[in-house]
Amino acid sequence: VQDNGSRGWARIFDFGNSTGGPDTSTGGTTYLFLSQPSGIGDLRGAYTLTGGGGGEQVVEWAGASAATGAPKHIVWVSHAGAHTGRLFVDGELVGTDGQVYLTPADLGSTSNDWLGRSQFADPYFLGSFDEFRIWEGAMTPAQVAASFAAGPDATIGGVSLSIATQGTDKVTLSWPSSATGFVLESATTLGAGAVWTAVTEVPTQDAGLFKLTLARTGAATYYRLRQ
Repeated sequence: VQDNGSRGWARIFDFGNSTGGPDTSTGGTTYLFLSQPSGIGDLRGAYTLTGGGGGEQVVEWAGASAATGAPKHIVWVSHAGAHTGRLFVDGELVGTDGQVYLTPADLGSTSNDWLGRSQFADPYFLGSFDEFRIWEGAMTPAQVAASFAAGPDATIGGVSLSIATQGTDKVTLSWPSSATGFVLESATTLGAGAVWTAVTEVPTQDAGLFKLTLARTGAATYYRLRQ
């Protein structure tokens, strides 16, 4: 992300709910946000289930924020088991808090999931996004460093899943045949209630790829590779 001089409490992201309902910035009730810069000028992330600053669990880069005018790699890690939040900028640890007990799952259903916008009437983020990723689980410092070194648009672990239509009634999924230990899974919904099941059809191999052609049913279906 590149900050080009955002004003206080501008959000890199803000996932949650507002008192006025969907698509309103009338005051957060439950939320998870990362602000660059906060009202006191630092890089600051927070969770709350009660609304307002009093109930927030905070992790911040005390007294500092990511430099403006240049792309910066910013990572917020929540480690539920260790009750710890960590902030990294360009692969380096810049903030830690050992009293962050909440995780994204604790928020439940959220109606306002935004990049660059707040649940409150705060300024919009002034800048640009090159890439935004959400990891399932807490990244290790080594994974953060590797992600920074790889840069944007790099496939995670060197493995990507592609999909292409075949006429009007079929789709073909493909992924590297070198991706041993991965299982193709599907689900009919996304989010906390999603149920992922292994795809039982057997792919073929062609030019270094696993390929699997499936019928299109008309219903939404999501696919992923899980190691």
